[in-house]
Amino acid sequence: MNVMEFLADYGSTTKHFKTWSDEYFLEVIEHGVVGDVFSRLVVIFVDKIPVMLGLSETKLSNLTFLEILQNAGVTPIGVRLFAPNSGIKRIESFIGKIDTKTINNQTIKSYLVQSNVSGVIYYRQSNFVMDDEILTLKEFILPGLNDVLKQYT
Repeated sequence: MNVMEFLADYGSTTKHFKTWSDEYFLEVIEHGVVGDVFSRLVVIFVDKIPVMLGLSETKLSNLTFLEILQNAGVTPIGVRLFAPNSGIKRIESFIGKIDTKTINNQTIKSYLVQSNVSGVIYYRQSNFVMDDEILTLKEFILPGLNDVLKQYT
């Protein structure tokens, strides 16, 4: 499986990673409220290899998604988003590449610079909806995912 095939699977990345390795974990880089938006930025590791940056954002008025993000340390976001009968659907996904120079989030830019990641990287953005609530998930693929995909797929 290559990166594009991996991203084209709209199932839970958490489920894939946990299936592949017992050494799956994430590190919260930043979380909190800016204006009327709650955001949570994490780096995901598989076998101690950083494979992805994930930025989840929702408006404070989106109470279901706000609760999911605020409690992600107890129950992983993917478990809640992909739970059977949750009423949550993934829509409007975009899969492609992004030049790291065009990324607006300074924390993401700093992480990429510190990790010596520059140029064009794979990227997926998805919206999750429930009723009139929306959560946006932006996933920035790190070079380590290629190694993990070669090992486990």
